[in-house]
Amino acid sequence: MSLKFPIPFCPGLLITGALLAGFTMGGFKSPDTVAVDPETGFIFVSNVNGRATQRDHNGFISLLEPEGKPIHMHFIRSGRGAVDLSAPKGLAVVGPHLYVADLDQVLRFDKKTGRHLATIDLSLLGARDLTGVAEGPGGVLYVSDARADMIFRIDPGQEDLAEVFARDKQLGHPTGLVYDAAHRRLLVAGWKSGRLVFIDETGRIVPLMPERFGGLKGLRLDREGNLIFSAFVTGAIYRLKNYESLEVIRRNLVTPANLALAGHGRELFVPSYRGNIVFTVPLPPP
Repeated sequence: MSLKFPIPFCPGLLITGALLAGFTMGGFKSPDTVAVDPETGFIFVSNVNGRATQRDHNGFISLLEPEGKPIHMHFIRSGRGAVDLSAPKGLAVVGPHLYVADLDQVLRFDKKTGRHLATIDLSLLGARDLTGVAEGPGGVLYVSDARADMIFRIDPGQEDLAEVFARDKQLGHPTGLVYDAAHRRLLVAGWKSGRLVFIDETGRIVPLMPERFGGLKGLRLDREGNLIFSAFVTGAIYRLKNYESLEVIRRNLVTPANLALAGHGRELFVPSYRGNIVFTVPLPPP
């Protein structure tokens, strides 16, 4: 049974194109990450709404229907219901929960109601600018920190036990993360280095490929296991097929950030951080 929400009036909201065939939607404020609920197809968008590293207490999370139609642009908003969000970036939907990375903490919400359930404070572990969140085996979470060159591991099954998973300059100011279950490794996008690396089961950090890109941001794996990633600075989206062949999906985009795959797996939801829009990009056959 799908959720039903009233759609509020949102000043400045713009939707163009046929939603089922693709869309461009405005009204966001520095959208950083798009996450899709694998159970319902509902779409969450994190809005920094200010400087990316400033504690200004005005971040929010938007909620869209699977076709892109807005349900509530301020589904979760700082200052409402004791919620404090300053620069929300990475998102992950795990079971009934939505996890949000915000500066030095990870917040857990009820994905259906937006109710705040818990805050996992990582500041004592050295967190400074949490950017990406990825689900790993057994529901554990990996969280990247771009400024501290660190990746944290959180185990919700152990009362949100948090630890430093990796700390190394080889991470290159990590942003996007995705867990590659087929190869049992965590893939990492480096913002400053512009490189893709992976962390294997022994904790080794290994370059995935020699190429460097302009400010890597988002990582996703498609249904065939191909790696899709966005280069924020150079405005491009790439696909690495079978970890061997690199192709360009789209060029000349404005600051493509942490993207997501649509439910059918043949379309990308792309947030334009400085363009303040979210739009779809069709994926060509692999």
